Amino acid sequence: MNILVAMRSLIKSLNQENFFNSMKVDNFYKYSRRYWSDKPLWCQPWSIIITGILSLLLCWLLTSNIILISLLTLLITLWWFTFLVIAPIQYYEYLNSK
Repeated sequence: MNILVAMRSLIKSLNQENFFNSMKVDNFYKYSRRYWSDKPLWCQPWSIIITGILSLLLCWLLTSNIILISLLTLLITLWWFTFLVIAPIQYYEYLNSK
């Protein structure tokens, strides 16, 4: 449910005029780096991406089922989008709302 709320918030933000100007890209970069530096190793972008890729490779080696791989690819893409795109944007918006 929280993912849907976050996606709605992201869509609203992207629909606003001059989104990137209002976001102040330099500040977003600074807060994004701070966001990731507060996370443990298993929650870093590189570990999330490697885990997703290894999961797909392992599934392919074990099953070679294209339908299962497609479903897993969709789920991993949603997982990546949630944690690599939505979460840092929500963190930035939270800090700016204080």
